[in-house]
Amino acid sequence: MNKDIASSFNKNIELVDKYRYYYSHEKRVSLFEKLKLAKMVDNRLKKYDKSLWARVQQESEELVESPEYDRSDNLFFAGFFSYLLFYMVFATCARVYFPKTVDIVFILFVGLFILFVAFVFKIAVPKWKWSFRKIFKLRNLVQELINNAIEFFREEGLDPENYPLALNFNDYNGLKQIKEEKKVLSKNYIFYLDLNVTNTSKFIEEEISEEKVHRAALRFFIKALIMGALFIVVIFSLVILLHRYGILKL
Repeated sequence: MNKDIASSFNKNIELVDKYRYYYSHEKRVSLFEKLKLAKMVDNRLKKYDKSLWARVQQESEELVESPEYDRSDNLFFAGFFSYLLFYMVFATCARVYFPKTVDIVFILFVGLFILFVAFVFKIAVPKWKWSFRKIFKLRNLVQELINNAIEFFREEGLDPENYPLALNFNDYNGLKQIKEEKKVLSKNYIFYLDLNVTNTSKFIEEEISEEKVHRAALRFFIKALIMGALFIVVIFSLVILLHRYGILKL
């Protein structure tokens, strides 16, 4: 029985860590994979802590659900982005054939780009905040599972080396990292529980602050903005370069 619960702790820790990874890399995860993972909760944990098991079960049910957003916002965002790309082509043509209008075109482009950034901020940032709030919540749940597992292993005198953990993140407390396994697009970290750790409860955030969520979403927004600006610069440069060498005739 004790070994079953210890094994259940391990499986659920790894499972919730995968949930966190999937929310962090949503575009790489198919619905089929989510449905498969949602059914992998190890129910043996219920015999030790029904409340903790219920929270893991709840996360598994929410994994295949998406937050409800206004579809018109997404359509408007796609339409505006398409219009911006069209305007880039127009501005490039103006730069080549009507050099005197460059200043006006540039001013209009900057104005449209600022408007585009404002719309991205309005539409995308709330979605990113929801995702980061969920990611922080899952990290807390993994940490709580680890803390409870440490207490259980201590009480039952179990050896953590018989129950290695393979996780996607290495920012948890109460673990000893054994090795790092590199994959094509990700990494796995192999851990043992550290039974010598003290005061494990301090590693759990009792309440996830909105300020922390907002900062995380804002940092992501700035990174996306920089990448978008670089993309625009590359497109402009490529079009002008191809035109200059006669490959592209505008």
